[in-house]
Amino acid sequence: MAIDEVGEKVEELAEAVGRLDPIRFVREFRCLSCGYGIVVNREPPQCPMCGTKGSWEPAARLN
Repeated sequence: MAIDEVGEKVEELAEAVGRLDPIRFVREFRCLSCGYGIVVNREPPQCPMCGTKGSWEPAARLN
């Protein structure tokens, strides 16, 4: 593959990633310490209710 072709593919991929809808990638978690629920599209932060860090578990889906 020529350098120009690689550059074109990179641009195509960058455009495709830019079109991704962040809403599609949200996840729901529950704090193991207090049960507080949160929905985020990244790693969950410190629990805003009890202040515990890293004590999240994926919440059960209702689908």
